[in-house]
Amino acid sequence: DSHLINKSLPWNYDFKFVVEEISNVNDKAQTMSISMYFGVSWLDPRLKINSSASEWSEARTGPKNEVNISPGSLRYIWYPELEIYGLEKFGRQRVLKEMSGVRIRKNKTIHYELGVRITISCRMMFDDYPLDAHTCQFQVGSYYDSNKTVQCSSSYVYDQIRQRSLQHYITFEELPEKDRSVVLPSGTYAACGFQIQLVRKQMQYLVQVYLPSCMFVVTSWVSFLIKPEVVPGRMALLVTLFLVLINIFNSVRERAPISSKLNAIDLYLVVCIFLVFGALMEYAVILLLLKQRRKPKRSIDSGLRKMFNNGEAQPLQGGSTNFEAG
Repeated sequence: DSHLINKSLPWNYDFKFVVEEISNVNDKAQTMSISMYFGVSWLDPRLKINSSASEWSEARTGPKNEVNISPGSLRYIWYPELEIYGLEKFGRQRVLKEMSGVRIRKNKTIHYELGVRITISCRMMFDDYPLDAHTCQFQVGSYYDSNKTVQCSSSYVYDQIRQRSLQHYITFEELPEKDRSVVLPSGTYAACGFQIQLVRKQMQYLVQVYLPSCMFVVTSWVSFLIKPEVVPGRMALLVTLFLVLINIFNSVRERAPISSKLNAIDLYLVVCIFLVFGALMEYAVILLLLKQRRKPKRSIDSGLRKMFNNGEAQPLQGGSTNFEAG
């Protein structure tokens, strides 16, 4: 590699991430959007520096021993080819022009910084929804060169005060050692970045789903205090509660992300529906038993039939007696 002349391997990239906020977490798409200033520094010993220039000692365009140049000058300078693992979208921030800058330091280090909004994929499991928690990694490294050629280091800054309210609690962490390298068929590559812990806020689900459904189940048990003879009132109460729980279940299913099996809130609502359905079936059994207990031993038809049979039998017996006497 010609760009590694006069530099012993491995080559080093130094990343700095100034994270403004996590702007969005999409459960159904399993993606996360991050607004940040993305910075990378690298050493190019081939640069020829005029150490006696007055710009190094002045602080007009930045700190001393640094000079700002136009980002368009990168076409004349070697720069690394980078890859963000799991990248879905890379958006450059613009006002009047692209928010980016290049600084050349006196020690021949080049620093490039860019305002971006990055969307990355994040593998999420929703079997415990809405009691779920997820871990997402932001990893960046060299696109071409393996870890034998390129190593990297990184640091991040995250100010939680600027974070907008989302449905998760957000915590930033350093990348664990096992995630500082990426193994691909073409080789093993060094990776740098940070790790994000997402823990879902549960108060909304507690107030909107768990508490009302629990109250509906308890209300169905109160119906046991109503006399079984009051059929319209008791039946209307149980059927209404059953239909309301079915409606809550359908509403939750529409909002819930896809899971590999029945998630936690679905299981809870299914149990609630089964309890109300059980109360409804219990009342049906009570009505059936009451109907059997109140059923007369003889029906009207059997009574009339017996009466007419007895009336026909008596004349026949009387006629037979008179005949024998004669």
